Amino acid sequence: VNDPFLITLSVTFNLSQFEPHNSLALLADLWYKRTYKSRVCPALYFCSGGLVVSQMCAICGKKPQVGHNVSHANNRTKRRWLPNLQRVRAVQNGTVRRIRVCTRCLRSNRVTKAQ
Repeated sequence: VNDPFLITLSVTFNLSQFEPHNSLALLADLWYKRTYKSRVCPALYFCSGGLVVSQMCAICGKKPQVGHNVSHANNRTKRRWLPNLQRVRAVQNGTVRRIRVCTRCLRSNRVTKAQ
């Protein structure tokens, strides 16, 4: 890690006591928020092998989109378009699991449903 901000954070929060993947994800999240002025870091979508974000398709990675409602007077207010996710019992790596999948993945047969 060459960024002095990340080195300061790792010393301040004593991240060596935590599990390696969690401390790395925390550092990546803090760096991403500082650099791109964003609330969500892509590195935290996959932490310890599992999804952190619940409104995300497990197959294609589709997640909420952001934009504006625009009134007739051209007033703009922020809004989000959520993906159409469905909970499905699917076969993944030989085991049956409940996953959240978007309807496009269901329609295009990217998911093997459990019997």
